[in-house]
Amino acid sequence: SMQIRVRCHSRIYSSKTTQKGKDNHCQRTVRAMAQPRLILVLACVLSTACVQAGVYRLPLTRRECDRSVKNSTICTLLQSVGRESAFGARSSTADSKDSPFLMTGEAVPEVKVPLINNFNLIHTAVAEVGGPPVAVRLIVDTGSSDLWLKSSSQAAPFGGGRVYDPKSSHSSQASPAHRLTINYGRGRVDGSEVQDRFCLKKLCIDHQSLIFADDVFGIPDQWLFDGILGLGYAALALNKFGPTFVQSLGMLFQNLAIGFAVSESTTGGGGYLAIGELEDLKRDAAASGLGQGITMRLRGINHQAMYWLGPTKIEVASRSPPGSRRPMTTIAQTDSAMAILDSGTTLITAPGMAYLELIGAMLEGKPEAVQKCTTTLMGSFGQLMCLCDVDINPVTFTLTGTDGRQLQVSLAANDLMQLVGVGGVGQGVCRINVMPSPPGMPLWLLGDVFLRHIYVVHDVPHHMLHLFPQKGSRVAAILEGNQQDSSRVLSDTVIVTLAITAATCLAAAAACMCTVRELRTARASEGYNSF
Repeated sequence: SMQIRVRCHSRIYSSKTTQKGKDNHCQRTVRAMAQPRLILVLACVLSTACVQAGVYRLPLTRRECDRSVKNSTICTLLQSVGRESAFGARSSTADSKDSPFLMTGEAVPEVKVPLINNFNLIHTAVAEVGGPPVAVRLIVDTGSSDLWLKSSSQAAPFGGGRVYDPKSSHSSQASPAHRLTINYGRGRVDGSEVQDRFCLKKLCIDHQSLIFADDVFGIPDQWLFDGILGLGYAALALNKFGPTFVQSLGMLFQNLAIGFAVSESTTGGGGYLAIGELEDLKRDAAASGLGQGITMRLRGINHQAMYWLGPTKIEVASRSPPGSRRPMTTIAQTDSAMAILDSGTTLITAPGMAYLELIGAMLEGKPEAVQKCTTTLMGSFGQLMCLCDVDINPVTFTLTGTDGRQLQVSLAANDLMQLVGVGGVGQGVCRINVMPSPPGMPLWLLGDVFLRHIYVVHDVPHHMLHLFPQKGSRVAAILEGNQQDSSRVLSDTVIVTLAITAATCLAAAAACMCTVRELRTARASEGYNSF
């Protein structure tokens, strides 16, 4: 005698209660759900007056849909309900009759959205929101999961067009009582939930849940973007009022994959964001000459997928005389360094003492760095700034695939230093593209400085990352098997020298210029699990 509970017209009903009038339709559907008959379950799914509350789910066997089926809506729903959803995808509770894909029963085509490189700080994609549609620029952020837009009081028109306002959109549904605050490494966002039509090119989601931010405080470079599009897992989202964008996509694709490629070019193409079936994106990568790549299994936190997180080995090569083998200083072993591939972060961030060790190894053998580097330059927010003629040691990141093959990315001075100004005597001043992680964040963040050298395919339902060296890259390569490098211990002298500025360096975490999030879960000592 199982009891079923559903939400109908904002009320909760069970299979043992009765109501009169219009509610009888819902009550009959509730009782039907308690019967082991697929057709009665579908009656509830297809009802516009009764929506499952997610308290009880019946597993359904997926069957291929015949194109000759008269009601293609049933075909689409069968595919969506029967599909395994490891990331908890939920469909919208409202009618989606205007969507070009949700109601056709046809296969959803792959979408490739060009990215805009904004001064090597952030990469944005242009989306359309509302009806009539309004173009907005969104930071594509694989390190968070929320979708939010600045309100008309916070935003400026993009391309001379209009500013998005849900009050002016005939397709919006506002929920002013659903308010929340999103805190970032630097700044915060306050707003309320809105559901509206959201499109990336021709891929549209009706009634997509998003946060309409009426207060965006302390986040720099706001003139470059209108909001953030989070592409992490739902467990990381703070907006619990509706499905995340990734959850909505999961109802459209059998094996959802998200491809991300960025470029350091600010005049040509800035890269692209691809959304489609996993095999299609992998096939496109092979056709583009990217090779086989590696497949890496994600690590979860408390047995839950949150970040695009995996183990990484980080080493620094110090300078050696010509003809001798360059020794490697190991900063973090593969089993101890957990790194998030985070497109919403500009730089590379290292946790705690690992940051000091990394900077120390990068400047080892460079006595001139004491006079040419500082963390107290006005406007540096505690980041390490050096004269651009300081020749820092290269940093190598090694990621190991499930078959033992490795992807190795070696970043040299031209990758790790960014020109930001000119000194008083005409010398260039460069920012070191590494900074400490926020307090309480035990993870590394590999931002655009790292990501611009690889193409990443995010395999959402299988919790996998497929990584390919960018075509023509001189710093990224695939290694066959586990090739070990010689390593040595970091010089104590360098650590002591850098300890003088440790307090200043660590204070920079509270003033992070990029998009980083507080780790809202277990400490690193509790470990990370594979899926």
